[in-house]
Amino acid sequence: MDLVLLCPPHCGPWLEKELAALSLPVTGRSGRMIRVETDLEGVYRCCLHSRVASRVLLPLHQGPADDDAAFVSTVDQVDWAAQLPPDGSLGMDFRGTGGWLRHSRFGQQRLKDVIVDQLRAKGLESPRLTPDRPDVQIYAHFDGERLSLYRDLGGGPLHQRGYRRRSVSAPIKENLAAAVLMAAGWPEQGNLVDPFCGSGTLVIEAAMMAAGIPAGVHRSHWGFAGWPQHDPDHWQRLLSEARHKLRQLSSLPGVLRGYDKDPDAIAAACANAQAAGLGDWLVFSHREMTVLEAPPNCQSGLVIGNPPYGERLEDRKALPSLYTRLGERLRGPFQRWHAAMLMPEPDLDRYTGLDRRRSHRFRNGAIDCHLVQLWSPPAREGRDLENRLQKNLRHLRRWARREETDAFRAYDADIPEFALAVDCYGAHALVQEYAAPKQIPADKARRRLAAGLTAVSHALDIPGENIHLRTRRPQKGREQYNRLDQRELELTVQEGPARLIVNLSDYNDSGLFLDHRPVRAWLREKARGKRFLNLFAYTGTASVHAALGGARNTTSVDLNRNYLRWAERNLAINGFKGDDHRLVRADCVEWLNRQTGRWDLILLDPPTFSNSSDTDTTLDIQRDHPALIQAALDRLVPDGLLVFSCNRRDFRLQLDDSQGLKIQDMTKASIPEDFKRNPRIHHCWFISKTKG
Repeated sequence: MDLVLLCPPHCGPWLEKELAALSLPVTGRSGRMIRVETDLEGVYRCCLHSRVASRVLLPLHQGPADDDAAFVSTVDQVDWAAQLPPDGSLGMDFRGTGGWLRHSRFGQQRLKDVIVDQLRAKGLESPRLTPDRPDVQIYAHFDGERLSLYRDLGGGPLHQRGYRRRSVSAPIKENLAAAVLMAAGWPEQGNLVDPFCGSGTLVIEAAMMAAGIPAGVHRSHWGFAGWPQHDPDHWQRLLSEARHKLRQLSSLPGVLRGYDKDPDAIAAACANAQAAGLGDWLVFSHREMTVLEAPPNCQSGLVIGNPPYGERLEDRKALPSLYTRLGERLRGPFQRWHAAMLMPEPDLDRYTGLDRRRSHRFRNGAIDCHLVQLWSPPAREGRDLENRLQKNLRHLRRWARREETDAFRAYDADIPEFALAVDCYGAHALVQEYAAPKQIPADKARRRLAAGLTAVSHALDIPGENIHLRTRRPQKGREQYNRLDQRELELTVQEGPARLIVNLSDYNDSGLFLDHRPVRAWLREKARGKRFLNLFAYTGTASVHAALGGARNTTSVDLNRNYLRWAERNLAINGFKGDDHRLVRADCVEWLNRQTGRWDLILLDPPTFSNSSDTDTTLDIQRDHPALIQAALDRLVPDGLLVFSCNRRDFRLQLDDSQGLKIQDMTKASIPEDFKRNPRIHHCWFISKTKG
């Protein structure tokens, strides 16, 4: 069925993000409306789990309403007897004016009149009209020409979670608070402090997000209760699971605290936290911002708040002083914390003395505002790195646009004090730290790394949560392929005509060797009509390029299951699957020696060293490459081409032209612009058979 979800202004991206997490595909979007296609289970999940949605609506009918007659005709297209249970109550929310309809109250009255007239014409009783928990809630939207009618399956605004017992002036709505938290990167930061907590909404919503507690677990009224398709048993199972999760909660993943200078606000926050079932884990304290300290044993986290907006003139004059004092605390006890503040004027952040790294538009009630993310300037020892990165990026970003790629290396240990490699993947960066020499004290290495990461964030203009750290060290055996994590932080990047999946969280490498970009481009150019064999295929990126170049078929061989599945997905997102694109799980050496088929174009890109518990063989590329190359050449057609690549820095090729081969050293030409500073990153040869 088709559903329409409403959200607060500027919150659409965050609603779409959570719908993706709920596996609910978005089929359309228009302003504050997001459309999804789902089933009954999806309806319940939207209502119970969506933190950002304002309403969950079932479309009933849409039609012309440019005058009263058209309005009546459109409303009459709905069988209202089928929507209303006998003796049921009806609530209506009419939004919009225009043309002949100048007041929304008049629109609501006309809607009610038409519904009542239709029911009476069928000999049925008029429904009881009530704004309070009706059996059927109708939502109507009029744009001046057309009328859209919906059944509100949530039974009213979903920001009314059910835990707000007490309030304060100018509270932030719960669903807006959830969107603001998502925009700030929560819950990745772990700990949270709100210096302007008011009635505790941001802190309570943050706790529910961190603990995975569904947003609607405390609501007692739902608009689908009288809906003909409602399955009470199914719903009760889902609701019971959600309530059980709340009852079983024994702790929160981090420390969450709220502070406010108003003792009445703290009392309201405590009452609301208790009603939300979180009173035992959330701390709210009466405290002035000027004496704010980070919680004990919390080295980092998120400082987030909704400071006063200064709606009155005298209050507005006090805002610069407020933000100056806030900046002092953020640069002091919270200097290692992320910070994000919802402010009515984005330039107020200049009073904090911190750098603005990101700004998101929101609307809080009638006030347009911005969530501004603030970052401490990099330590002085990070200035050189920041300057070098900015210099590199001025050139490399222009070059990357010409190459039609958003994945490239921006820095590779250019400055000895910062032994890092920085790879850009769209709006994310993978920072690979080369292990510090043993003579460097660990504390000094950590400080330098912290300064380096801050410099990377500033130079690339991306938030800290988009920077992903790896420590490089020598890998043994197939340890280089081992999984490190299970977060599955995946992105799709562009490389010429290819779309390729990278993973920045779970493995030592991203799934895309950036230095081999020219080799993949060559393969694409040479592949038309060819049979392509990709040995040690890894994630199949070369096979994707060959397929895009018009290869007759591709065969990708690797021993690692995870990477073969990855290769399959890379091929699929570029439109390639089926028998013409084989994926073979096998030891490449053993598999090659068993083959009798022939290929026109072969890529041989083995690791420097490899062993596996799945086979009894080991591979040392310096020792074994002559036999491996010969085995590949045995499968090459007479006029075919073998591309051999190796990343062992001291590698020496033990082949020559006297063996009936044409060998062309392509190493220099295969080093892309972003790796010119490291010409020994790999070696590459074109090898073919001489005629005669």
